[in-house]
Amino acid sequence: MALTTGMRFLTGYYAAARSPKENQPEWPPHPARVFMALAAAFFDGGGQKDERAALEWLAEQGAPAIRAGDLDPWAVRPAVTAYVPANDRQAMTKAGMIEAIPGVKRHRSERLFPRKFIGLDDQTDGRVYLHWPAAEARDHLAPLEQLCARVARVGHSTSLVQMWVEREWNGQPDLVPTDHDVDVRLRVVRQPGMLRRLQEWFDAGLRPTINTWQGYRQASAAAPSALLGPLDPRLEMLRLRPQASSLRYLDSATTLRLTAALHRALLKAVDDPVPESVSGHQADGAPTLLPHVAILAVPSVGSPHSDGHLMGVALALPRDMAAADAMKLAAGLAQIEEAGLTLGELGLWRLERDVEDRERGAMLRPDTWTAWDQGATTWATVTPFVFDQHPKAKERGAYGQEAAELVRKACQRAGLPQPVAVSVGAVSAHQGVPHTRQFPRLGRKDGSLRRHLHVTIQFAEPVIGPVVVGAGRFRGYGLCKPLWDRREDRI
Repeated sequence: MALTTGMRFLTGYYAAARSPKENQPEWPPHPARVFMALAAAFFDGGGQKDERAALEWLAEQGAPAIRAGDLDPWAVRPAVTAYVPANDRQAMTKAGMIEAIPGVKRHRSERLFPRKFIGLDDQTDGRVYLHWPAAEARDHLAPLEQLCARVARVGHSTSLVQMWVEREWNGQPDLVPTDHDVDVRLRVVRQPGMLRRLQEWFDAGLRPTINTWQGYRQASAAAPSALLGPLDPRLEMLRLRPQASSLRYLDSATTLRLTAALHRALLKAVDDPVPESVSGHQADGAPTLLPHVAILAVPSVGSPHSDGHLMGVALALPRDMAAADAMKLAAGLAQIEEAGLTLGELGLWRLERDVEDRERGAMLRPDTWTAWDQGATTWATVTPFVFDQHPKAKERGAYGQEAAELVRKACQRAGLPQPVAVSVGAVSAHQGVPHTRQFPRLGRKDGSLRRHLHVTIQFAEPVIGPVVVGAGRFRGYGLCKPLWDRREDRI
């Protein structure tokens, strides 16, 4: 059966800041904050075995849908500003410091306490619901009910709540998880082991926190009308940063090296047996015949100041990927986030998944690469298209026609519609993309090298990406970006 938890704010308001530096209240309550409230009730209550199992199970259920009624986060009244003393320290008396006892000084620290005042509408009566429609909660309902009954607050200590498990909920959510056309981003728990991590942070004297973000859109948003490709538009985007490297950034020419290193790291980090949808190989080592994860390097391209350096990495999952396989992949990826990714003499690099939307920039937003949710008809490569077989024509015009036909067939093999128009060349239609000669060529098993070119593809109908085509599509080559008409002002 599905799992639904409900909460009612007893004081008529919810007190929690979206971030320490913002005067905007958090609304709706972030699922991660609710999980931490349940974890606090667990630790304060002695930590029963069945309650621990219930929370560990809940941490693996992913982001819930949310019913919160009024979605306007701004409070009716301004946030209360208070000044609190920081930790004691020895210091000379200075203006702006508080002398707690002789010789011990404290800085005054400004703190904001933004509040969301809860409206009472006919549908929610001021209540908030978190709903996991696919969760089979039967074995964990009783311990979760015990935990909910012990939750006294969510957010600030003045934000008192009554919380419960809703056995039969027939309501409709206001917000549903998505990575496309995002209306708001909330912190969520979507990986195993979070309860253990919270306890380790607390035991180490650190402030426990959860910084895994998930996009949400309003449930009333219309479904996409364009054609969907074989890969899930919900790209897993990771920002790339040097951790121990003499380089400030990597350029597009390192795409194969980066994607190969990440693939090897995933094979080591993902628990055995590694799913075929992750490894790209069958149990006997033969290449899989099924769609599998594509690892894509994400460059800075498409604007007058773009230089093609790599902003991050995107993982494109098959749309029909099993939930268990996706969970294994997420757990392995979390290990790589903690350890970093070694690229030989290029150094150690960090892959950051939990990046707030305002820090991402356009290149690290999935819709930049997928054209969610209206799709695009024209796409152009930012990494070269790799030919399965070489065009054999000698004359330039005939060579171009043969190459275009090979691109059309490659699109069909990749599960995309056959293009109505294809152009090929050594230079990409996107600004900032390097010439094809700057990209290393993909090798065959016999040691020979495959040819590659940049291509521009036009479909008869809008297609939602990611659009990745050619022999190197699972290794980062053949990645296309929508080529908007400049009059649309989409880039």
